[in-house]
Amino acid sequence: MKGMRWLKKVVPGALAASVWLVAPTAIAGPFGLEGENVSDVALADMRGRFVDGRDVSFFGVVMATDWHRAGQNFSMELHMDISFSQGFRPNITIYRTRDLGVASNGVANQVLDGVSDNGALDDIAGVVQNIQIAGDENGVHNNVQWTVTDASGMPRLRNPDLVEIGAGQESFADENGVTTQINANGSGVGYQVDVPDVGTVAQRISRRQILSAGNILQSTQLNSNLNQVLNRIGLNVQLAPSGNLSGVSRNFQRALSNLQGL
Repeated sequence: MKGMRWLKKVVPGALAASVWLVAPTAIAGPFGLEGENVSDVALADMRGRFVDGRDVSFFGVVMATDWHRAGQNFSMELHMDISFSQGFRPNITIYRTRDLGVASNGVANQVLDGVSDNGALDDIAGVVQNIQIAGDENGVHNNVQWTVTDASGMPRLRNPDLVEIGAGQESFADENGVTTQINANGSGVGYQVDVPDVGTVAQRISRRQILSAGNILQSTQLNSNLNQVLNRIGLNVQLAPSGNLSGVSRNFQRALSNLQGL
């Protein structure tokens, strides 16, 4: 404070001018301070990303979870590919991790004592990344990545550890008691992994039937120690080469009508 008083005595004019220069210009509104509109000159200097009107020839979703803890590692992948190489009839294929244990008739979601979302995650639209932890020395990382290209021959992952599945719901339980639920139907596509008394991981792209609002969800809930969780969602789009407009974009929208609103 002595330094501030000394500066004010020596250069009061310069200090006042400096404060005026760095102070933000704002006006009082009904909900507090509001900033001014950004000028056209400033907006012209900004950069963004966009996709032009060319047709989409391929759309793919990759979901993956790597879960590491003391003495136990678990990996899960779910792929959905939509190809428009056949024109008006999209070809949709879905793959999952092959070795998930024994098929079961359905597994109830576990309820953890230390964490709970009270069902709120089902009512949020947009991109939702949820992390709830009751424990020590845990690490969770969520990542969503878009890849848009017009290069021909976009590489498709053909992992031998993946197996093709149909639409519907599947449930599995392995020898360690880890349960996996997979959903691929009109309400969306995704999975949930439950490790008993340890935690729950869920990833999905879904929509709500009434309002047609959906979300991309990455959720991790942990009620234990020493967990390292990595969740990834990749959205891959391949555009038709420039000048090769075959009209499949309308069919692309029709094929993804159950996932609209994201």
